[in-house]
Amino acid sequence: NRIIENFEFKSNLKFDELFKKKKYQNLIYLKSGEIETTYVNKNLSINLISGFSFIDSKNKKKVNKDQNVLKLNIAKKGNENFKIKGNLKNSEAHIDPKVLFEILKTNFDILSTEKVLISSNNEFEFQIDKNNKIKHLSINSILNYDKLNFNKNLQSPIYLEGGKIETFIKNKNYNVKIDSKYSFFKDEYKNKKNNQKIIFKVKNNKKNLVDIETIFQTNKLKINTREFSKYLNLNINSIKDQDIIITSKNKINLSINKKNIISNLKINSFLNFEKLSVNYKSNILKKFFKVYDDNIYLTGDSIEINYTKNSTEITGKGKYSFNEKYDDYEIKFFNKNNLYEFETFFNLNNIPIKIDQINYFKKENKLSNINLIGSYNKNNKNLYLKEANLSEENNKLQFSNLTLELINGIKIKNIDKLEFNYLNDKKKLNNINLIKYNNNFKLTGKDFDGRFLINNIIKGNKKSNFLKLFKNLNSEISLNLDQFYLGDKSYLKQVVGNLVIKNNKLYSGIIDANLNKKNKFSYELKTTVDNKKITNLYIDEPEPFIKNYKFIKGFKKGKLEFESTKIKKVSKSKLKIYDFKVKEVPLLAKVLTLAS
Repeated sequence: NRIIENFEFKSNLKFDELFKKKKYQNLIYLKSGEIETTYVNKNLSINLISGFSFIDSKNKKKVNKDQNVLKLNIAKKGNENFKIKGNLKNSEAHIDPKVLFEILKTNFDILSTEKVLISSNNEFEFQIDKNNKIKHLSINSILNYDKLNFNKNLQSPIYLEGGKIETFIKNKNYNVKIDSKYSFFKDEYKNKKNNQKIIFKVKNNKKNLVDIETIFQTNKLKINTREFSKYLNLNINSIKDQDIIITSKNKINLSINKKNIISNLKINSFLNFEKLSVNYKSNILKKFFKVYDDNIYLTGDSIEINYTKNSTEITGKGKYSFNEKYDDYEIKFFNKNNLYEFETFFNLNNIPIKIDQINYFKKENKLSNINLIGSYNKNNKNLYLKEANLSEENNKLQFSNLTLELINGIKIKNIDKLEFNYLNDKKKLNNINLIKYNNNFKLTGKDFDGRFLINNIIKGNKKSNFLKLFKNLNSEISLNLDQFYLGDKSYLKQVVGNLVIKNNKLYSGIIDANLNKKNKFSYELKTTVDNKKITNLYIDEPEPFIKNYKFIKGFKKGKLEFESTKIKKVSKSKLKIYDFKVKEVPLLAKVLTLAS
């Protein structure tokens, strides 16, 4: 037998055009190339350098015959695997970007198949074993493009332009980075393109998902709010179509499976925006803020948004207005599932405030603020205020652990503490505290102007019954007030007593006080076992109460005794006023009726 030893082979081959096997015939073909082959002692080395062109996959015609270069080295030593190392570089050409990704063995379905003007530089390295399987694949690629669209299934409102794609592949793992400018498809505002930048980072993971990180910024981007509603699937009726200007830095992380279903979505945004108009109808706001006309105007000076599945966190500050005069605000907001937690601070300097029930009035252009800390449960529609503080110079209105039910109006379900210390619109000081202990309450204080309360009771204004503010109050209220104002010069002194409330109704009670320091005031109500309500009231010199009746003028001195028995909805009452002086009695018949 003859054995060939020390075999050597060298070859130099030049060609004009060369097509690869059918699998790649729709991608590229080689032209004007040279192949150098050396074989020495079972060691093979092949070097190829060639120009190439892409083939139009639709028409199968040769196109883009630019000076593109492919460099390739194939080496094999003895029984080792084939080792291939090369570089593919092309000048600008209009091609389908997926062609390059197919050459690079990368599945990148987020891009459109529309042709793009592309130039690229790609380095690759891999091995082929005896079973013709690719091993140890490694690719480094830099691709520059003029304009790039996303897959239509993603419904992206933007397209990329003037950008670069860097790809790194090792074995079955890949990382792709896109650094680009971007524009909106509908950009009637002609925003400056150089101001809008975006970066994508794409990689596969062990769960057969594609992880995508997007970092983008806007610089004084003018856009209509309907674009946000359309592409973010938002239905915010209170925000009408309007143009806003936004500057922002944003980071979005998500994963996509083979069916383009998004998961693990996370969003982090820092933004500021110019004037945003919100149309919000609220009778409650109108009740306290007379200038409110269902419109709120906002600016965002520094807003941060963090979003993950089922949760949203918003913090920031800016300015707001009801009437084009702006005040500052700060917010902290966190939402998970149907629970919304918040901490807010609003200046109220330019807004007049009026709370009729306590005769509180704040004028416009007066320093004041309100701070709210609490939460809202969307399931049971309960608003919980851990703290609510309204401050205006020396005036303070404070609530602690206040729970409101927002179903068919507003009802108080619980309150732990109330502190009022303010000068009202009648120039009377109010200083009272309501503190809950167990399930009962203590109402204490130095001064309280109760004329609004007394007037409504005397006039029979059932709508102003403060017990109706509660959901279902069942408690005892102990009273200890130094001074209770009935008017500018009249007051009750040393008010002490106890009230029992059942099912939002006064069940029993007793109140004793001195009227204008020296005159007796006594009130008692009790409910019998057969549900009969018996009320007794005695007042020495009751002028502060009687003057509320217009049919008596100039009432002086005297005593007042009132007895009432109520069974179900039927009341029998007896009112006695005696030992008094009256300057004018225009309707004597009414007085006689009242006294009978």
